[in-house]
Amino acid sequence: MKRWILMALLALLPAAPTRVSADERTALAEIERREPPLAAVRQAALRYAGLDQHPERAWGRRTRLAGLMPTLTVSINRDLAHDADVSRQSTGKEELAVGTDEDLGFEARAVWRLDRLLFDEAEVRVLQVAQRQHQERIELLTRVTSIYYQRRKLQIARYRGGKDAGSIDQLLAIEELTDQLDALTGGYLRLALNTQNR
Repeated sequence: MKRWILMALLALLPAAPTRVSADERTALAEIERREPPLAAVRQAALRYAGLDQHPERAWGRRTRLAGLMPTLTVSINRDLAHDADVSRQSTGKEELAVGTDEDLGFEARAVWRLDRLLFDEAEVRVLQVAQRQHQERIELLTRVTSIYYQRRKLQIARYRGGKDAGSIDQLLAIEELTDQLDALTGGYLRLALNTQNR
């Protein structure tokens, strides 16, 4: 909350005029010509993380339409019965008659849950997954953007030629941020840099 208040107060202050020299504009234009834009890097990071699609939208529709599909139940019953009858013949002899009855029953049942067309409890789980993926997208995009601009600031400082320009620490810091972005994009950044700098 304090952060938002501070940001609001800073927004109310008059902006100090910034003066960008022609050399700085040239340096920035040169960097932007050789580097992929932030939008492309962000899209590559989303694609590599599997967050560029929104399958949860289709899941919600399919969950509701599942109410149109019946639940099928099929059963087969088999009964065997043995009957033994003793009967007397007219001759006075007793005769044993053994019989076997076999009954075979088949039952099929289809049940429609039309109430699922209005609401299905699976929609709550779909919504939870969608919220989790949205949060993951935001975190990934924030991280990529932060690294991208940290790297860009170091590149501009290097072109300005200050006291640390070209130092091994600055070059290593740029290389480290490049590797971080390359890892988050699944190798896209290095490929784009090699392609654009030919």
